Amino acid sequence: SIAAQPRSPSRVSVTVDQEHTQIYNKKKEQDEKSNSDKKEASNDTPEQKKSSADEAQRRAERHITRMEGELVQLNKKMANILSQADYSKEQEAEFHEQSLAMSRASQYWPMLHLIVLLITGFTQASHIVRFFKSRHIM
Repeated sequence: SIAAQPRSPSRVSVTVDQEHTQIYNKKKEQDEKSNSDKKEASNDTPEQKKSSADEAQRRAERHITRMEGELVQLNKKMANILSQADYSKEQEAEFHEQSLAMSRASQYWPMLHLIVLLITGFTQASHIVRFFKSRHIM
């Protein structure tokens, strides 16, 4: 059986660590920004507080929408990878069947050659014996 070799664990962990660090840094920056916005909002009038709350709601909705889009893209990529894996599996199974059929055929081919060789040899020997007997050489 053939199994795909996974990536080396060190390479994967380095990639994940780098991505995790980038995400952490972005989140930290966003938190700092939102904290400074909150400090500024505490001095605002009720009308300004409402508009900043609406703005925060819109930012949250955009963030969720962006995440939904990324999830859809990831699902499409995953479906594509799975379909490619299924196709590869089917191709491998077809190739395996072809190689088994060729192996079975190659087992009987030498036997057929040997039978033809023996029949030809026997026929030639009997013809030469008859020829010598007809000429009284033997």
